[in-house]
Amino acid sequence: MHALVTFNPNSVKKKKTSQQKIAQDLGVSQTLVSMVLNGRKEGISSASIKRIWDYAVKEGYTPNGMQIDLSGNGIADNIQAIGYILRSPLKLATKSNFFSHVHQGMHEALSQEGIKTLFLGGEGDLSESDYTKIAQSKGYPLGIVVLGQVQPSVIDNLSQGDAPIVSVSARYGGQCHSVLPNEMQAGEQLIEHLYHLGHRRFGWIGGNKGMMRNLERHEAITQSLSKRDLNCAPKDSITLESSERQDGYNAAQVILANRKDARPTALVCFNGLMARGAIDYLLQNQIKVGQDVSVVALDQTRACEESLPKITCCGSHPEAMGAAAVRLILQSKDSSEGVFSELTIPALFRDRESSGPAPEDT
Repeated sequence: MHALVTFNPNSVKKKKTSQQKIAQDLGVSQTLVSMVLNGRKEGISSASIKRIWDYAVKEGYTPNGMQIDLSGNGIADNIQAIGYILRSPLKLATKSNFFSHVHQGMHEALSQEGIKTLFLGGEGDLSESDYTKIAQSKGYPLGIVVLGQVQPSVIDNLSQGDAPIVSVSARYGGQCHSVLPNEMQAGEQLIEHLYHLGHRRFGWIGGNKGMMRNLERHEAITQSLSKRDLNCAPKDSITLESSERQDGYNAAQVILANRKDARPTALVCFNGLMARGAIDYLLQNQIKVGQDVSVVALDQTRACEESLPKITCCGSHPEAMGAAAVRLILQSKDSSEGVFSELTIPALFRDRESSGPAPEDT
């Protein structure tokens, strides 16, 4: 039974501190500090654990909702967690709109099991030795979810350990489990919707250039249009390096600014944020959304309904993808070694105000 420290606020002046500050002061990696303060013991020397906890207690660090014990072992032994890693260049403070939903789905699924999520770091912040330490862990975390497309070496390094790995929105055949959105289904449903509304001239606004998710979404739209003997003219198709709201605004400006005739009547966007940016441009230029130009998104996030007009969209629900990743990890202990599952989450269609019949003069 561990004795619990009770702090007297009158005798101990607590200082605001952080895991990053502790790591800097002690000259160790932030990943090591995070693991120790989140209760991991395997693969870490007792001296390092005691040193980090002694310093953390001295500086007034207390994990939210957890109690510190005198043993130097960190949080209670029964705390369990599933770790997650963000693709580069994402960081905890700049997590994408999509992956924040995935993480929410993970949290909700795990809370029912009394298990926590543990942020292990961003791809660009973790060194090879960090990955080795994570892989060498025995039983903590229970598994690792990789959010987004990372360098193959990341999966290679993590695969050296025993913890099950699930990749969300990217596949690494024969190396780990994966949870994928049904991009073909989403693209087909959006184009079918717009086609029945009379649209025959389409524009494509893509983001995250070179990433697997953009390529698959663009291919889904291209194939769906081809089935109907249609395409996006090269001047009506643009793909940018990132996929933020400003990128959508800029892309719509490039496609529509100098087009008086034969401009696209429907813009299909990589995600809700880019669609929201495209709508901003249209509204600022007195172009009626859903009447003069329809805007739709291959997405299912809050960006599609956070403000008016709400965006017609279709995509696999990211919360469902997060929950599926959790299930794969929790079920992996009962599966055959070396056998990996690939789950494709169905797409959901939402018809909203941003799409409407093609203008009559088209």
